Amino acid sequence: MKLPSGIPSAVFSLLLLLIVSAPQSLGQNKSEEAKPQTPTIKVRTGLVLIPAVVTDAKGNRVTDMKKEDFVVLEDGQRQEIELFERLETKPEIAKPMATAAGVFTNTTEGRSIRLSIFVLDLLNTSFNEQRTAREELLDSLSKALDAQEPLCLIAIDSSGVKLIHDFTTEPAVLMEALKKVKGRAADKDKPATNPEESSYAMGQGLNSKSGTRNAAMEESRLEQLSLFSAMDSLQAKERIGLTLEALREIGEAFAGIPGRKSMIWATGGFPFEIDDASTFGLRNRDLLPAYEQAWRALNEANISVYPLDVSDLVNPAHVGAVIGRPQPQHVHVDMHIANMENFATVTGGKFCDRSWDAKKCFDQAAKDSSDYYLLGIYDRGGTAKPGWRKLSVRSMRAGLQVRARTGYYMGGAAQEKPDEKIEIEKALLAPFDYPALPMTVKITGTAASTNKGAKTVAFVYAVPGAGISLEAQNGNQLRLEYAALARDSAGKIMGSYSKVIGGKLSEAQALQVREKGVLFTGTMELAPGEYSLSFVVKDEVNDKLGSVTAPLKVE
Repeated sequence: MKLPSGIPSAVFSLLLLLIVSAPQSLGQNKSEEAKPQTPTIKVRTGLVLIPAVVTDAKGNRVTDMKKEDFVVLEDGQRQEIELFERLETKPEIAKPMATAAGVFTNTTEGRSIRLSIFVLDLLNTSFNEQRTAREELLDSLSKALDAQEPLCLIAIDSSGVKLIHDFTTEPAVLMEALKKVKGRAADKDKPATNPEESSYAMGQGLNSKSGTRNAAMEESRLEQLSLFSAMDSLQAKERIGLTLEALREIGEAFAGIPGRKSMIWATGGFPFEIDDASTFGLRNRDLLPAYEQAWRALNEANISVYPLDVSDLVNPAHVGAVIGRPQPQHVHVDMHIANMENFATVTGGKFCDRSWDAKKCFDQAAKDSSDYYLLGIYDRGGTAKPGWRKLSVRSMRAGLQVRARTGYYMGGAAQEKPDEKIEIEKALLAPFDYPALPMTVKITGTAASTNKGAKTVAFVYAVPGAGISLEAQNGNQLRLEYAALARDSAGKIMGSYSKVIGGKLSEAQALQVREKGVLFTGTMELAPGEYSLSFVVKDEVNDKLGSVTAPLKVE
């Protein structure tokens, strides 16, 4: 078998150490093996899952729909519904699959659960709007002390995504965590001024009797205003990029958990218009890959967005005295309401306008996820050009309303393959585990090292066959990238590991990989101490990525 250059055959042979099922094979005891496994949704590449909420004219939930009562259109063409079921969910927290001591997995148990994610947007929201969002959420939690709905709190700011508190059904715990979140100044807090306006207006140029001098000064003033407009555009582009990265990261964190998730996004507005890639790319071509990656992650995670409007009430036509002559960016149509409405529509959520408080928004989101239909269609053989697909889900029964996402991304982002190194680094440092690629890690022990004062920590990665893709048209090509990172209690990186392996498999080997999965071993040198270890595996054939974290004490 021909191997890629740089991959020793001894290393590659480790890749073919096969397992029947990763969690059970890494030390699960007999009593655990005897437990019946909770069924999970089996998804093959190309299957698009579409959660759909159906109501009658009075807004009551319709629970007796059948497969033939639905019509799904993709880009205007009717699609065969390959998967259909009605799901009634319970307010339960997704729990990792039971494993033996020293074994850690990103695979969760159960599928009839519902999860709500509350995002506090500190990036696109003014200081005053942040206070409004916190007050609304605190008020909502204080009214729901007896509720058992699982909720997690996330904040995004200029430094990225922060996990305020993981999922819990105890509102009092979330209230205490939320009180520790401090507001911070945002771009929206900067006063709208023309710094050059007063200097030019008071100078001789604009008041000169010389027409030539007036014209020259006016040209200079416009050049200065153009510069300030360009700087504002750069700041806006930075916020767009950070917002898209936050959406992608949250989507990756929930991609492997089955079922519909609701995300309440408390914000003063999104910094970009919500539309398909062709429209977005006209204005932000360099951010198009990030835009498509964010949408793909949200789609694969089946996240429905509920934008909660906490924006201040303002008069968009008002120009304050300090501005003088308004710059071009001061004369615009406020699109933040339209962007929120579009975001809700495209993802199958609902816009929570100023007449809604956080509790009403949360109640609506939980209700929508408590009882819904799950439809599945396959993309057109996987041969169509990657990109945006428009979806329309309709009812054959008159008088019924269907709410479902109106589009999805298929294939790569903007025909541009993402930087694997950057993706893996982000996953290693993310506050969440990524479950899109199921994986398990067992820390097998420590041993003396040749490095004085350090120990060699050994671990084994396990990836089940259902998560692995092989390029059949390229000789059953397999390519996996492994990485690990160790951080101390202060977050300082103390050790790392990485390895890229791949090769072409025979038909017999490919069959074994598909049926049984693979194991791979790694080591890391660490000094005595307590660490948080992050493990990542990326399947570069299907672009899926999995990660899991584990505590470790080296003595």
